[in-house]
Amino acid sequence: MNESEDTFRSRAPSIDTAVSTLIWGSVVPLTGLLAISAGVFVFLGGWWLAKASVQACALLACMCGGIVLVLGVCVQWYVIATRVRRPLQRLDMELRGTRTWAPEKDLLLRALRESIEETRATSLETRDELSKERDRHALCRRRLSDCEATDRFFAAATEQLAATLSLADVAVRSVELVAEQWPDATVMLLQRTDTSADLESLAAVSPAEGPKAVLAMNGRMRPERPAYAKATLPLPLKEAFRSGTYLRLSSPVSQDPALPDCRSFLALGLEHRGAVRAVLYAASNHTDPPGLSALVRARPFLSMAYSRAMMAHELEDAALRDSLTGAFTQSHFLSLLRAEITRANRYAHPVCCALIDIDDLRRINTRYGAHFGDRVIAETARLVQEHVRTSDVVARVSGGRFAVLFPESSADMAHIGAERIRARVEGHTYLVQRGEAERLTVSVGLAAHPPHGVTALTLMDAAHSALTAAKEAGRNRVVVASE
Repeated sequence: MNESEDTFRSRAPSIDTAVSTLIWGSVVPLTGLLAISAGVFVFLGGWWLAKASVQACALLACMCGGIVLVLGVCVQWYVIATRVRRPLQRLDMELRGTRTWAPEKDLLLRALRESIEETRATSLETRDELSKERDRHALCRRRLSDCEATDRFFAAATEQLAATLSLADVAVRSVELVAEQWPDATVMLLQRTDTSADLESLAAVSPAEGPKAVLAMNGRMRPERPAYAKATLPLPLKEAFRSGTYLRLSSPVSQDPALPDCRSFLALGLEHRGAVRAVLYAASNHTDPPGLSALVRARPFLSMAYSRAMMAHELEDAALRDSLTGAFTQSHFLSLLRAEITRANRYAHPVCCALIDIDDLRRINTRYGAHFGDRVIAETARLVQEHVRTSDVVARVSGGRFAVLFPESSADMAHIGAERIRARVEGHTYLVQRGEAERLTVSVGLAAHPPHGVTALTLMDAAHSALTAAKEAGRNRVVVASE
């Protein structure tokens, strides 16, 4: 950078400028004054010659003197204006700038400092904005990743649930899907039935035990012990059966007495034929599961899969049931009995089978007609089904004869159940169309595995022999087969 262009460097008065000003200010004005003086003398000389009657010379001398005078004045003015005045002004400005440089320098430095601070602040603001923008970008990427994970979850759930029509598979897979999104939660699929006062647990999974479905031997999803009674349902289940969905995180107290350590609950109602028939129930003592929104959004898919499985189950169940009584058919009962005997042999637990026959059914058909006889058969089947356990199986063998399978029951336990059925039928009143009433009784023959039979057919034969003995002994009684 040149010295004249450096605004932050102090500039002293120029020596050359001072010397040049001194020369031009002294020599040149002196020369101009001499020219003016010569012009004046020449003019005066011409004036004198004019008096001496030398007109031509006098006029020439006056003109020359005037010209020299004018030239001297012009030269004097030019020198003063260009060679003396301007350098003096420039010198004065340089001297004045030298005297006033310190405060101007402070002002310039202050302005420069403020500019630097402003630039730094702007840089910091830009850095903060970039950091915020980076955080927003990361948040968007996380949300996009969550959306992609949710989409994959929906795709996998839809594909897996749509690939099966088995109620057991749908129940287990639905519970596993909820457990995948909420790993530390206890998850259950509870189903409401029309004939039972309790809820059935179709499948359950806990963080410690893993998924487990409870299947009864009749092929239906039934637990050995009911999970919840309808009269004492906790709030999450009540709300799910009423409105379809219930969600509560970080509750101050547990909303389920059966799960006192849990503070977060999710209940998703699964609809079938326009009503909530089952609930996916998840409970945990941890809050904010990562896939909670995906679970809530997955409710329609899970509900649709459950409804499809229920329809398929109803169609399959209808093919295995008697159209008049709703009990299973004899062929299906025998297949279930064979499977239960195989399981009993593997785990060494007893199995009992009972044959129940309506006494005096022929008299009812003869007196009131076959139509009333069918009503008696259907009503007796209803009484039997209402007074057995949820794990027991009821089938219609023929006419007014029914078979009952008591899994994992000894002869004494089965005798108690059969006696309860006999007493209930004996105390029931059958109404006739013409206002008459009839009271009927049943006879029961009971056989146990393995003492009375080792196969399904031998066990049924032993129960039939016990039933014949009950008829011959006077009816309206329970007889256990002899070994």
